[in-house]
Amino acid sequence: MKQSPIKHALTALALSLAALSAAQAQVSVTEPWVRATVPQQKATGAFMQLKAEKGARLVSAQSPAAGIVEIHEMASVDNVMKMRQLPGLDLPAGK
Repeated sequence: MKQSPIKHALTALALSLAALSAAQAQVSVTEPWVRATVPQQKATGAFMQLKAEKGARLVSAQSPAAGIVEIHEMASVDNVMKMRQLPGLDLPAGK
């Protein structure tokens, strides 16, 4: 089934508005720190608290100081802090 040019335009407009609203999501970063490295160490970690005014989702990150940036979550499991890689991180509104 062939779609009309108007349907294509409306779809493009809807996607643009969705991207615009996502881009306007205000996310604040507090308590950032990066673990120091020692010679020959190839990886480190950057840690921070994220808070979103409106609901948002972190889907990627990049840094001029790193070749690869991954999103991880820390959680206490049986009194041991564990990290696991995530494909994205939901940032609920106000949290």
